[in-house]
Amino acid sequence: MDSRHARAVLGEHAARYGTTLHTVTDAVAREHLAALEDTAAREIRARPGQAAELLVWTHRYPGSHDGVAAGSLPRGAPWRPGPDLGVRFPGGSLPTRAAARDEATIMVLTTHTDDDPARLVGGEATGIVLLAATALGLATCPLSRVLETSRTRADLARQVLRTADHPQLLLRVGRAQDDAELPETPRRSPADVLLH
Repeated sequence: MDSRHARAVLGEHAARYGTTLHTVTDAVAREHLAALEDTAAREIRARPGQAAELLVWTHRYPGSHDGVAAGSLPRGAPWRPGPDLGVRFPGGSLPTRAAARDEATIMVLTTHTDDDPARLVGGEATGIVLLAATALGLATCPLSRVLETSRTRADLARQVLRTADHPQLLLRVGRAQDDAELPETPRRSPADVLLH
């Protein structure tokens, strides 16, 4: 996303909730962010039981209606969703061209405090920002791995954003390729997930 106007509009929507939407465009800041992603991935992977949990969430068993559909994964060799994550999705059927690297901008929503009310407001602001991005014709993808360890979350605020605020969510924001429409994700019926 290279439109300053679009970034400003999204920032205004976040500000209405008392939150701040930071844009990470500086090359050095992006390098720091990438390093924090790697660090968070290693720390998360080392947690007891993490490998088993990831296998449950990322593996699609034959005949299963759960998991990531083959049409949403790049064709060919097993696909890794990020650097050093330690998890591989099976090869899919999504044309490689549709999975090509995009020019997305990373934006980070922060709150002044880090208590339950601040996190609630952060969630409300995120919803409004996502809707505003859609109205502007932008595609979005939430990212949270850097926020899943206290050290990388603190380093994100201090080293990348240079703020005393508390990061709540990262968003990749950009323009989707015209032919990058993914197939609809199957949904379970309400009867399968709700208790009567």
